Amino acid sequence: MTRTDLILRFGLGLLPLVVVASAAPAATDLSHSLTTFSGDNTQPATQTAVAAAGFNFFDTVTPISFNSAGAHFDPGFFGNDGRNYMRTIQDDYANVSFRAEITMVAPDIDNQDAYFGLGAGNAAIEFGFRTPDWTTDFASVMYWGETEIAEPSVQTFRTNDSKDGPFVTTAAPALTNGTHRVRMDYDWFTKQVTYSFDFNYTGTFSADTTAPPVNVRSHYIPTGWPNEPARIYFGGDEDIVFKDFSVDALTGEMLMGDFNSNGTITEADWAILRDNMHTNLSSLTLAQAFFLGDLTGDKANNHDDYVAFKILYEDANGAGSFARMLAGVPEPSTLLLFVVGLLSTGLARRRGANRG
Repeated sequence: MTRTDLILRFGLGLLPLVVVASAAPAATDLSHSLTTFSGDNTQPATQTAVAAAGFNFFDTVTPISFNSAGAHFDPGFFGNDGRNYMRTIQDDYANVSFRAEITMVAPDIDNQDAYFGLGAGNAAIEFGFRTPDWTTDFASVMYWGETEIAEPSVQTFRTNDSKDGPFVTTAAPALTNGTHRVRMDYDWFTKQVTYSFDFNYTGTFSADTTAPPVNVRSHYIPTGWPNEPARIYFGGDEDIVFKDFSVDALTGEMLMGDFNSNGTITEADWAILRDNMHTNLSSLTLAQAFFLGDLTGDKANNHDDYVAFKILYEDANGAGSFARMLAGVPEPSTLLLFVVGLLSTGLARRRGANRG
């Protein structure tokens, strides 16, 4: 398996991942009602207050106004050109597992569009649609809230430097005009985002519809996360109102290859991978398997994980560092047995290929 194959398999832009993950602060919990601001996003005082609360805007020209009901997007300015987005200032949520929720008030959902996602949160200018990150140079996954009561459904969408999809439509019989709450769950270990919806929300979340998980592993390559912004964003048009935002970080910041969670990739991580090589991990969760050396997400610690770790280690510590680290590792008998095991695995694979 080539280096490129491995990068695509475990979905990483390796060098950018190490640099960004080691330099950026860990994503944290954030909550705000969005009902205590006043004015609009064109006013410096409002911009300052919103920034102090942990948010910013895609732009400060397209109208977003605030009052005790929440954040009003595109009030009195009808059409796609009026769309705008609020985003968290923290932009590394792709490096943690989290749960994010927001309430949207849609008295005319047939005409009001709403978006809630993870990505840069930049409005695409192409075609004038101003859909977040769509046809831009950024990775994103979102609830694509362009729905109609006549065909009640919810849609999820993934994009990375294009309109690559998948675009998934899920039946939502309970969809109506009203106040709805949207939940976005992200599992860093599976690289999956799941959206759930409580229609006619009354204060205690109970999902009426849950969309199939969206796999975003392909975003962990050089043209995507985590070397691109991974903010949590929301917005829309036609006076859609958002309020009561929350995000809970469920893990600390994760770094591929950092099995002991000390924030770096060191000889100690190599020892964990080496000592668990060929251990049966099939009964474990993906999180448990990761901390025992599974880098490729297949609940196994094998030759592929060894090669992947070598790439990660050298990206973090410099070219040739892995060989120098091995040369300084004690217990040569253990290392010899490990190398023999790798050679045996490779020989067995070649024999199997020859039989075919």
